[in-house]
Amino acid sequence: MRVAYQRTGGFAAVPGLERQIVIDADDLPGEERARLEEAVGKATPLAGPPPRPEAGDRRTYTLEIEDQNGSRTVTVTDPVPESARPLVDLMEDYRRQRLGG
Repeated sequence: MRVAYQRTGGFAAVPGLERQIVIDADDLPGEERARLEEAVGKATPLAGPPPRPEAGDRRTYTLEIEDQNGSRTVTVTDPVPESARPLVDLMEDYRRQRLGG
């Protein structure tokens, strides 16, 4: 499984922090990999066309997921739906580790 993640927008968005990160589950330790797979399973039903943001200062989170079931894109905006929250939080942790901020 591979997950590409990008956060865009938000109040006073910083373009340098909007770079995409890619997490390959094969590179993760067993427990982290299981956590990622579980979070993807919860968020996958949200795959489809991106929602239309209601306000210009809301963040948009785009997740491109590739696994044995194919590829799909999940795009959510603030407030993040509960089913996508574990995946967005996990990818935000990875983003901070790689990019800072």
